[in-house]
Amino acid sequence: MSEPSYQREYSVSGGSDSDEAANIKISKPGSEIRIMGKIVLRGEEPKVCFASTFVKGEVKTIDYYACKTCQLASWICQNCADVCHEGHDLIPYKMNHVSTWPCCYCQRKKL
Repeated sequence: MSEPSYQREYSVSGGSDSDEAANIKISKPGSEIRIMGKIVLRGEEPKVCFASTFVKGEVKTIDYYACKTCQLASWICQNCADVCHEGHDLIPYKMNHVSTWPCCYCQRKKL
């Protein structure tokens, strides 16, 4: 009996400021992969305020919140809500908003 066909491909890049990239092909289950150097997963990248990443003409939907704890009535972007207002009493303000300008009124910006 022949072995079942199994192959997966993964792409790995060196990050936003790097031209390094690698393609990894795994042909057998249980294969060992060793990657040398610093690995940063996208979920571990630092969050940045929407206002500082806004690109005019780029269509992007964003969720905005109001913070009762800071008494900010509106327009706090998702990343600032997650970082600057962590643990605060947040309420949704505008969900899935298509922004036409760089808006975030967070006064606690830590990003």
